[in-house]
Amino acid sequence: MNKLKRPYIIFAIYILFQMTSCSKKREIKISNFKELPSNIPEYICYFAKNKVEFQQKKFICADDYKDAFMIINGEEIKFKPTGFSVTSNENLHWEKTFTSDNFQMKIDMFLVNEMDDIKQQKGTITIKSKDGIKFVTNFYGECEF
Repeated sequence: MNKLKRPYIIFAIYILFQMTSCSKKREIKISNFKELPSNIPEYICYFAKNKVEFQQKKFICADDYKDAFMIINGEEIKFKPTGFSVTSNENLHWEKTFTSDNFQMKIDMFLVNEMDDIKQQKGTITIKSKDGIKFVTNFYGECEF
């Protein structure tokens, strides 16, 4: 190979590699727990993507009022609480905020039904990564009091 062409080919391969690595789609992928984290006590909130998945115990988020847990991009993430508010109107509305090393989470929930010490809720979970990626999903769940 001509010695003059070699640097150009190496440079072209480098540019091509940089273009393909920058074009990879960054995303936040949420997974179901195989088992709820063992360090969560009995009285918790737990959420699934919908009522059917909730009944099948396919939970995407668990919250023990001190910490919250989710599986994001295949890794169990522990969140610490940063805020909580309750609004009482036609439907009771809670807003909880949490943070981890790499993510912020906001849980907006509305009361659907109340049975004894269990409150059934639905709402949205919003996850934001530190590099600006945002993920929003609906949920259905319960909190035990």
